Amino acid sequence: MKFRLRYFVRDLSEFELFLNALNDRIINQFNLQYQGNALTNNSQYQSKNLAIYFDTNTFWNLDIEMSNDVFLDLQRWANMAGANIFIPKMVFEERVHQITKSALDEIEKMRESNQKLSGYLRQEPTVYEEPNNVEERVRETITETLNKANVKIISSLKNIPFDTIVKMALKRTAPFKQVKKGVTGFNDTVILFTIIQHMKENTISNAILISSDGDFDKNDVYKRFKDNGLKILVLATITEASETLKTTIDKIEKAEIEKRSEEVKTFLNSRFNEISDFVLKRAKVLKKQFIVGGGLMRALAKESGIIQEVLAIRPKAIEGVFFDDNVSSKKINEKEVKPVTFSVSIDIDVMVRENRFLLEAPVLLSSLEGERDVERITTENFEEKRTITRSVTVEAEITKVEEHYTDLTLFRVMTYY
Repeated sequence: MKFRLRYFVRDLSEFELFLNALNDRIINQFNLQYQGNALTNNSQYQSKNLAIYFDTNTFWNLDIEMSNDVFLDLQRWANMAGANIFIPKMVFEERVHQITKSALDEIEKMRESNQKLSGYLRQEPTVYEEPNNVEERVRETITETLNKANVKIISSLKNIPFDTIVKMALKRTAPFKQVKKGVTGFNDTVILFTIIQHMKENTISNAILISSDGDFDKNDVYKRFKDNGLKILVLATITEASETLKTTIDKIEKAEIEKRSEEVKTFLNSRFNEISDFVLKRAKVLKKQFIVGGGLMRALAKESGIIQEVLAIRPKAIEGVFFDDNVSSKKINEKEVKPVTFSVSIDIDVMVRENRFLLEAPVLLSSLEGERDVERITTENFEEKRTITRSVTVEAEITKVEEHYTDLTLFRVMTYY
């Protein structure tokens, strides 16, 4: 899916630095999964390195129950990344004001409709109980919905930097901006400082801000975050935020699998003598297919001639390591036992004999008179030592104790020749 990405960076290098930090955050969370924990909200990781914030315009576009698929998708990916979703207090109050106004407008329409209806029917207006405490009830409804959606409201600024805000307004420093009727941006500026305050107080170094109006997509705003030692990524829609998290998680998951494979390969190499002995004693092969090969395999190996003798067979190295994450690890006395499959390359030294054509030596033209068997092809037998590389696959279990691999159990060797 293609989408428009907007961010507070001056060049691609700045953006790459942000993504690297975001990747580190998600790697930590994936490590939890590989230790046997589900990818769900975990208190020790929440509000530490990554947070997601809503601006007013994006929050307004959600239905009041926050139950649409777009938001639920964001929740899912945020949970996987271990990130909390936050609403600044100013955004919350603006939402309360918006819905309260809409509710009061509907009440006024009901009054007008009631008056019109009584005029049409020439009767007294219908008596009904009008809702009271509208703003309070709206506030309770939104708060309940946010709690249900696990979206937290962050408190307003403890100490509003009025002097700084006044200077920003006078200089039209973003998110302040000049419009026909004057200068706007006070609410956005309060949101800006609220997010900075919240990130610093909770040791959050990276954040995603979902805002669709572009008021935060300014170099002045980016510089303010950078001056405070923070990184912010601004995305225009909730869908973009979900896609960014998903793409990053996919990349980090692949990197983490590669990392685990290398760790296991290092452990297996430390037990290579044991593995080599197991392979040599347990592997059963079809002699011709395994050593000589055939068809395309032989052609690709550039093998020719006739193998006269097998001189030596040497297991060479651990190659690919494979996990099946759909198979759960076993817990035995605080030890984690995990199935693993890996391949072992094998070098086979052979003596090969082949017939080679002998090249003619130049002769004088006058010497050709009386020459017989001109078309006879001269060959000679030639022998040389060659090394053929094959591989086998081993199924095993490895035991992990406190982040260190300790035991290896070998089950069987499989060949595909």
